[in-house]
Amino acid sequence: MKWEYRYTLGTTSSSGVLSTASNLVFAGDGDGNILAFDSRNGKNLWHYQLGVPIRSTAGTTYMLDGRQYLLVPSGSSLTAFALPPRP
Repeated sequence: MKWEYRYTLGTTSSSGVLSTASNLVFAGDGDGNILAFDSRNGKNLWHYQLGVPIRSTAGTTYMLDGRQYLLVPSGSSLTAFALPPRP
């Protein structure tokens, strides 16, 4: 195993995990957070509170006008995030 992320006590995850070719890993938790990690070392790069637990699914990415986006389903909503441009 290269690295692992331990959720805080009492928090679990039943979401899927998404990895990208740009060395990012996305996962959700039962508290409604979407988290981004560096796939090379497991460093937590970012998180966002969606307000609804992320269950039984993973996000997806897509390209639009040369920019990559992350689309995350939670509850009855879809939330899209624009990823930073690659250098």
